[in-house]
Amino acid sequence: MSIIPSMFGFLASGKLVRTDFAQIDATHFTINICDADNLNHIAIFLTGATPFPDGTAGLVYLSWSEAGIKDDWQLLGSISNLKPSAIFKISHVKKTEAAASTMNCLTLQEEIPSKFIAKLGISIEPLDVVEQQSLTLQSNSLNNPAVSAEFGKKILLNFFEYASSFALPTQELVTKPPSTYIPFNVLENWYRNFERKLALNPNFWKS
Repeated sequence: MSIIPSMFGFLASGKLVRTDFAQIDATHFTINICDADNLNHIAIFLTGATPFPDGTAGLVYLSWSEAGIKDDWQLLGSISNLKPSAIFKISHVKKTEAAASTMNCLTLQEEIPSKFIAKLGISIEPLDVVEQQSLTLQSNSLNNPAVSAEFGKKILLNFFEYASSFALPTQELVTKPPSTYIPFNVLENWYRNFERKLALNPNFWKS
């Protein structure tokens, strides 16, 4: 089965959908990202023009590199025929410089005069390679102090918002300050729901 660049789509908030990926070779595709400094999340998806060949999927990478210097690709995640779209957070990905020059979204890499280039890359790999890389990415993310701190904050916020919606007033004397209580089964339900979501998608809390 032949692979065509237009099988991939790219979308950023406030921007038009783009499918103008440049084909580097038979299994590698790239697209330049305009105003990436102002983006927090991006979406990558299969357009439906053609699926991945059987037994393969796509690893999604982001690169901030200086023009003429080898790209420094960082793995964001993956897409596949079973998961044809994904949203990735890129605001935490470290850039080689604090800022990049504004780029023309529709120009090819070699035509961009900017000193620093933000690019998205897709590498088509066997499913076992994609699965192994995804597991490694999840493990590295949890070992990152910044990610761990964010994870903890998201858990606390999720729990507080869920539990507080079930808070009930206590039947106490008028002389005492008003207070509330939360039924124990609410805590149990929150824990089970959070555990189920984490098992289905370890990165659900990032969205």
